[in-house]
Amino acid sequence: MYIFGGNHNGRYLNDHQTLDLRNWTWSKVEVKANSEDPGRVTPYAGHSLIPWEGNKLISIAGHSKDASEVINGLFELDLYFHFYN
Repeated sequence: MYIFGGNHNGRYLNDHQTLDLRNWTWSKVEVKANSEDPGRVTPYAGHSLIPWEGNKLISIAGHSKDASEVINGLFELDLYFHFYN
């Protein structure tokens, strides 16, 4: 199971975590913004992660800490190479 970002006590997060459902252990996944830009992914919440094509997740919508900054668009996370397109 994959989890990305969210909001904890008003703090917006941009970390990726995986839960191994066989042994119930969490692992942090280091993800890059895209294959050309190794920068961090913007923290956001209120989005949905949807499985896509077997080894990808699609992140849809969401918002950052600044409520006026709505994340409009789709982001594709490659689970093999760990970067967003």
